[in-house]
Amino acid sequence: MKQKDNIVIADDVNELADEFTRIFVELCEISVKESGRFTVALSGGSTPKILYRRLVSVKLPWNRVFFFFGDERCVPPDHSESNFRMASKTLLKPLSVPETRIFRWSTELHGPPDIAADYAERLRTFFGGVPRFDLCLLGLGADGHTASLFPDTKALNYDDSTSFAVSNWVPELQAYRITLTAAVINNSAEIVFVVAGREKAAALAAVIQGPHKPEKLPAQLIDPVDGRLRWLIDAPAASLLTP
Repeated sequence: MKQKDNIVIADDVNELADEFTRIFVELCEISVKESGRFTVALSGGSTPKILYRRLVSVKLPWNRVFFFFGDERCVPPDHSESNFRMASKTLLKPLSVPETRIFRWSTELHGPPDIAADYAERLRTFFGGVPRFDLCLLGLGADGHTASLFPDTKALNYDDSTSFAVSNWVPELQAYRITLTAAVINNSAEIVFVVAGREKAAALAAVIQGPHKPEKLPAQLIDPVDGRLRWLIDAPAASLLTP
C-alpha cells in the first residue's frame, strides 16, 4: 500500500477495505467520544458492499451511529437497485440497527421533488441546521460523477448551503435521481472517496490531475470547506495517475 498526501493506493480491494475499516473505526471512536454520536452518509455501488460486509465484524459503539445516504434511485426501498436495500442487507440488518437511526430517502412519496424536500427537512431537523456528517463516503463513476451529481445536470448548480437535497434529471439514464448537493457534502468533517477497478482509471486521473471542469467531472466539486478529503484507490483504478 502506498500513501501520498491524501491519496492511499491499495494493492487490491481487500486491502482497500482494510484501510477504510481502519478509518471508519478511528473516526467513529473519536466522534462518539467528543459528541456522543457518529453520523455517516453511505454510498451505493459494488465496492461499498464489500466495505459494509467488512464493517459488520468490527466491534464499535454501533448504538451511537446514525446512518444517512448520499443519494438514491427513485425506486421502492425493497427494489434491487435501491442503495438503501443494499446497505440494509449488508450492514444495517446484520447490525440490527433500528429504524430510528436510519435516515433513508422516502422514495414511496409522490415525485422526486417531494422525496428531496422531505429528506432536506429531515436533515435540517436532525442537525438543527446545515448537515455536517462526521463521515461522508463517496464513489466515482466512469463519467466522473459522484453521488448522483452527473455531468451537465441541474444538481450541479446548487452551490449554496441552503439546498440540502435535490431531485436531478439525468438524460443519459432517462431517469430522476435524488442526491445531496455538493455544498452539503462539502460541509462534512471527513469525505472519503473509495474507487476500485480499471474502468474508473481514466475518470480518476481526470478528476484528480486534469483541468478543473466540474460541469463535466462533477467529482471535482467535492472540496470540504472545513474538513478533510481522502482518496482510497486500488491499483487498477490508480493505473493512469501520474506519479
